Amino acid sequence: MRQLFVYLIKIIVKKLKEEAAVRELKEETGYSVREMHSLGAFYPSFGSTNEKIWLFAAECGETGESAREPGEVIKAEKVTEKEFMQLVAEGEFMHGAGLAAWAGYLTRMLAKKI
Repeated sequence: MRQLFVYLIKIIVKKLKEEAAVRELKEETGYSVREMHSLGAFYPSFGSTNEKIWLFAAECGETGESAREPGEVIKAEKVTEKEFMQLVAEGEFMHGAGLAAWAGYLTRMLAKKI
């Protein structure tokens, strides 16, 4: 099974975005990164705010201990791409930026096949 962790992160300092994504993935899930793929950025509420969210897909390496902040609750669950697609289709996964990351990932996968 190919392990792909679609992960999103808001980055304030543009030039450090990939390093921050690698660090945040390790801190929040315990996973190291074998390879990081940029999925671009988007404005979650264009016209209302200038907030910009950078999206990444990480091919995960080894797992270790997470270093979450006190009170931070994150549930990480391994699923295949097919299982994740089913969660999205059934409305079980509804995180807006996560859905944007998934759309970016699928678009790039399809573009490689064209």
